[in-house]
Amino acid sequence: MKKRVLSFLIPVLLLSLIVAPCAWAESWISLGTWNIGQSVSFQLTAYAFDDSINAVSIGGEIPPGCSVDHSYASDTGEFGLVLNGLLTTAGSYTFQIVIDGEVNNYSMTVESEEPTVNAEAANPETPSVSVLSAPATCSVGSTTILTVDASVSDGGLLSYQWYRNGEAVFGGNDSSISIATTSPGVYSFYCEVTNTLNGAISSTDSDEILVEVLDGQVTISRISVLSQPTKITYKAGENLDTSGLIIQAVYSDGKTASISSGFSVSPTQFSSKDIGQKTVTVTYGKQTCSFQVNVESGTSTLSIATMPDKTVYESGDTLNTSGLQLCLTNGSDKQYIQSGFTCSPVALSSPGTQAITVSYNGLTCSFNVSVKARQTDQLKVETLPSKTTYLVGESLNTEGLVIEKISGTGSAASSQKITSGFTAEPTVLTKAGQQTVIISYDTLTATFTVNVSETATPAPTEALPTQNAAAQAAIAAANAAANARSQHDSRTGLIIFVTVVAVFALLVLGVYVYLAKADNIEETIIGKLIQRLMDKMNK
Repeated sequence: MKKRVLSFLIPVLLLSLIVAPCAWAESWISLGTWNIGQSVSFQLTAYAFDDSINAVSIGGEIPPGCSVDHSYASDTGEFGLVLNGLLTTAGSYTFQIVIDGEVNNYSMTVESEEPTVNAEAANPETPSVSVLSAPATCSVGSTTILTVDASVSDGGLLSYQWYRNGEAVFGGNDSSISIATTSPGVYSFYCEVTNTLNGAISSTDSDEILVEVLDGQVTISRISVLSQPTKITYKAGENLDTSGLIIQAVYSDGKTASISSGFSVSPTQFSSKDIGQKTVTVTYGKQTCSFQVNVESGTSTLSIATMPDKTVYESGDTLNTSGLQLCLTNGSDKQYIQSGFTCSPVALSSPGTQAITVSYNGLTCSFNVSVKARQTDQLKVETLPSKTTYLVGESLNTEGLVIEKISGTGSAASSQKITSGFTAEPTVLTKAGQQTVIISYDTLTATFTVNVSETATPAPTEALPTQNAAAQAAIAAANAAANARSQHDSRTGLIIFVTVVAVFALLVLGVYVYLAKADNIEETIIGKLIQRLMDKMNK
């Protein structure tokens, strides 16, 4: 018996030892083999409708340059985790993501092979560089800031390196550099700008910027226009163009410098108010100078910028332009006008929509106002229409209707009989009862009522002729006989029903007795009941 038990347990134990490690072994998901420099955006796992960061934990080693980020798919409503980044370091990496206790294991390999650079990436765009700082003159101990502006259109990354007298400036790695002047002399600066795109680079140098450092405090004594700008004639609405403008700065030590940038000018745009000769002021180092330009009239248009406060009037009122604002446009120049214009007409006498024309400096525009009939005008019903009674669903008939329009008051009042040209509402009578009809004419209204019925009134029913006494007696006798027959028939039916039931019961009893055998009838329940019934009948 023991041998049989052992022969059964040993295979079971061996099977358990084989299956158990498999059950507890971790399952790893391979993300494949990648190269340094490749961009990664890999969907790791998804979890439905819960983006709580508290439910997610990350362990192990994620490849350098990468991060695990949350994502959301709007079409499925699912949240997930995505491995994003740029692979920078070769090696084998394993990491785990735990979501609400469920472990997900990942592995990936990053090799040192550089990614292939395509032909377009191997030729990044050369940066476009312009100098924003003018040649500077300053004194020992002061600070000067030099600035360049650079751009590319291929999406590359720009970097900067400033040079002074041909040597790289430590820390000069921005588009601007602050120069601390410690000793007198003339210093040459330029900035090298590099565009890096997919591992390839393209560089260019800015123009040279000269900085003169003087021994002692030097200030600008005065400035003057050395060369006029190229463009000195403008249309109203155009912007000032300072191309070609050069000013001369005279310093306190007697030295001079030609300045072509770094100054400010005013105005920068010309309007219709500036037509004719216009003075432009130049400011540099707290000193000013000026030059003249000619401003000519451009193509101007006039429009309504803001409607007046009042746009609804009664006949006989006077136009009120309070709140009206006009816009005078000349090229890109806009000028807003609130006075100095004229309007026509001013007296508003005709009911309806009235166009108002606005004039200013030979230009015109317009807007509309609404003019209503003055309240002294009245409208009343002189004669009702021929038909004032209707059925529900019939259309209104105004034939015969006469209305009267009364204008003015007192001795100046006048009236006008009107039989057409008005409107009436409703045109179809849909409700039973008295209904009001509204008549409209020239913004005036009057009313009258009509009667509306559901259906036509039915004709009265004629009364039946009165029966004589003999006929009534005959009818009563006939009704009595009918009642007697009905009662007799009811009794006859009851007797027939009872007889049928009794016969049926006897037949059932006979069958029972036959089946129970006659000699044992007294022993059956039915036999006993019959015997008791017969005993009672004998008594």
